[in-house]
Amino acid sequence: MTEHRSLLRAAVTAIFLIAWLPTAAFADKPGLTQTQAPLTLTDIAGRKVTLNAPVKRMLLGEGRQLYLVASLEPEDPLAHVAAWRTDLIAADPATYAQYLKAFPELAKLPAFKGQEDSLIDIESAIIQKPDVVLLNLEAMQANKDANYIEKLAALNIPVLYIDFRHRPLENTEPTIRLLGKIMGREARAEEIIAFRRQAMAAVANVLAAKQPKRPNVFVERIGGYSQDCCLSFGAENFGKYVELAGGHNIGSDIIPSTFGQVSPEQVIVADPVHVVVTSADWHGGRHLHLGRHGHTLHHDIQCSLCTSRSHLRNLLSIA
Repeated sequence: MTEHRSLLRAAVTAIFLIAWLPTAAFADKPGLTQTQAPLTLTDIAGRKVTLNAPVKRMLLGEGRQLYLVASLEPEDPLAHVAAWRTDLIAADPATYAQYLKAFPELAKLPAFKGQEDSLIDIESAIIQKPDVVLLNLEAMQANKDANYIEKLAALNIPVLYIDFRHRPLENTEPTIRLLGKIMGREARAEEIIAFRRQAMAAVANVLAAKQPKRPNVFVERIGGYSQDCCLSFGAENFGKYVELAGGHNIGSDIIPSTFGQVSPEQVIVADPVHVVVTSADWHGGRHLHLGRHGHTLHHDIQCSLCTSRSHLRNLLSIA
């Protein structure tokens, strides 16, 4: 049990570092002075797209795409951005505050509301005249149904689909390369990919050497944010990372898609050895305040979450 817990904690830490790509670690000179030229590439949805690169005006269909943009252009991440969706402010307020402190002009960046899988604000796209619109793969159906892609194409505004969320092991590297190419930051993109591979290999090498038995792991997504039990992951996203870290994600046996819900009874029957709770430094509610200004770890997590969720109270070791 102790060995399982130590391995899982080390693996979770490594995966966290992979997911939150560093910015300053990959600094080099900006590439905004390059002359634009037509570039044809294939996006994550398999679509051939031609745009003028390096792009100087991107519309971010999800605000959290800023994580990668900032990793590729740490000195001035907003230099390539014409407008963005405001979901980052609610989903990760602590990180938003850090970006805002470093780059005060973020407060003045043209913005529109909505969730990552919803329609973009086509009026913003038309007004801002971006070189490209970046959309998450899960927004594809909604925008397709509304014929937004064709409407934007008629205005010579190309759309690229990217993905970190639904198939992260398969689509993260191609997404990093896509943005590296369109921003003229290919060398930086390869450095980030190499960093990610090194971190993943460190986990895989330990597991290959130790050959531990895979313990059952339950991941509660945004723990406590909703009173319902329990939001979790199927075989992709954190479910895939649990497998990579040497565990067995119990949600993979229950949830047919990337995200879903399991009942307290299903959690109890699965008898997980470890419970991993994801959260952030949100404001209010019963969720865990994790992040730069949030709780540290183990004791506070047990006090603030498990005592208020009776179905988990007797289970658990929390990673």
